[in-house]
Amino acid sequence: MDRLAAAADREDRTCTQQAQADAAAIRTGRDWTADDVPGIGDYVEIHWQAGTLGVPCSRAPGPTDWRAEGVLRLRDTDAAAFAAWPAATGAPPVRDTLRPFLPEAVRWRHGGDFPRQHKGRTVDLYADPDRAVAWFTVSTA
Repeated sequence: MDRLAAAADREDRTCTQQAQADAAAIRTGRDWTADDVPGIGDYVEIHWQAGTLGVPCSRAPGPTDWRAEGVLRLRDTDAAAFAAWPAATGAPPVRDTLRPFLPEAVRWRHGGDFPRQHKGRTVDLYADPDRAVAWFTVSTA
């Protein structure tokens, strides 16, 4: 293996390891706002993860789609707005790593205008106003 190929192989391994570590990290930064996910208000707490939907370490040109998912503890004043939403026909596909941040016996509601396109991204949102909790996704796909 020549030096260029060896360096590329090391770079691919490093990139893949970094991408896996980034996807596994549970973040608590207030990086998501109501401007990104309409309706979430000024939440109390967040736990979220992000990852790519494609191969971020590919040498092919072009963007890689990504998806972020999170669980929010809402302020009671913001949670009340979701009481008018209909009961969800199913539960959202919450990642196992984020389930510990949900209260037991969540009764999800899902607004008729979600999922939807917002600022060039696909946004979905479920909420339980009684437990003041919400789950969201934002993706570029």
